[in-house]
Amino acid sequence: MFKLLALMMSITGVILIIGIDTGGIDIRGVLLALLAALCYAFYTLGSRIATADVSPKSLSLGILVTTSIWMVGYGFVEGGISMPTEISHWAIIFGLTIISTVIPHLLFYEGILRLEASRVGIISTVEPLVTVALGVLFLNEKMTLSLLCGGALVLGSVIITQRGAS
Repeated sequence: MFKLLALMMSITGVILIIGIDTGGIDIRGVLLALLAALCYAFYTLGSRIATADVSPKSLSLGILVTTSIWMVGYGFVEGGISMPTEISHWAIIFGLTIISTVIPHLLFYEGILRLEASRVGIISTVEPLVTVALGVLFLNEKMTLSLLCGGALVLGSVIITQRGAS
């Protein structure tokens, strides 16, 4: 019961955070985002199963190397791959690799060793809230009542998820 309540709260919160402007919705974009969410759900469940036999570091390395190989192949098939030529671009890529890929992967796998996959999925809905907060802080994006209410629902869902665990 706690998980269902937390799930409904987190979904509602994320909807409030991202906003739904029904006048300008690209249905293909919505369907692609939902498909990505479904893939991430399988990723979370598969990761929970995999970490039973494989260390988080080994799993992360294997996934990132395999992803790189697939993306290079995809890039050649689709065209449009070019390597950055500026050192500043490589610095950005390096920073994003460490901060936005390596560290989150390792933390995710360590977390999934300790929690049920469904709890990890609900807790990870904090990501849009953090993104919005960073946008407000660093990109001068506007804070709205909808963002505040959505953020409160997402944080509440995480608290309920953890309370239900104890």
